[in-house]
Amino acid sequence: MVKNRGQLTITLHWSLDGKAQQDDVMCDDSAPRDLIPTLVRGCQLPTHDAHGVEVAYELRHEGATRPALSLADLLSIQGVRTGSHLWLVSSARRSRTDGPSRCLLRLPDGSELVVPERGQTLTREWLLHLLGHLHPEEYQREMALLARNASCYRFVSNRDHCTIQFHARGGYWTVLTTLEDIATLLNNELLRPGIPERLDDGMRLMLGRNGVEILVTIV
Repeated sequence: MVKNRGQLTITLHWSLDGKAQQDDVMCDDSAPRDLIPTLVRGCQLPTHDAHGVEVAYELRHEGATRPALSLADLLSIQGVRTGSHLWLVSSARRSRTDGPSRCLLRLPDGSELVVPERGQTLTREWLLHLLGHLHPEEYQREMALLARNASCYRFVSNRDHCTIQFHARGGYWTVLTTLEDIATLLNNELLRPGIPERLDDGMRLMLGRNGVEILVTIV
């Protein structure tokens, strides 16, 4: 969990063996993706289903049917305060027999690309190649900016900047970077090299600080 963020006392609701449970919980003002594993353990909820597939959980504010909180933003940023009620629920994910969901990437020029099921590694060369194929005029403009060291693409590595893959066992998409010298940010939070992070619908991926921003859509 994220430390030194301040403490919140919330009322947590969950279901165990079909029975509604609730308890007052003191927790750090952290992002749900850091907090949820601790809450799952404390509530003695299963981490995998009967088929061995990892169970994904969400936190919802002010009702079990409300939209899930963002995994990446602090609770307080999302309106959670001491005295708030949060619901810890399993999210609806496709099973392995359903096949993977689709991951779409919207580039700055408005192009939207479907990530192949095998995954995709993002590099500056790959992105510019796509731009040249889809929007030749925009490509020429970016190349001129690159020559003046003014293009946002200059922050994208020509090595493997990051890789987007489907986590078949967990049933969700992930992004992974191995670079330590060039930043990759997910919803403005720096990715740690070698540690895959789950991608959810509406997340924003930035390749390099002040670099190319990509909107992620999961359908």
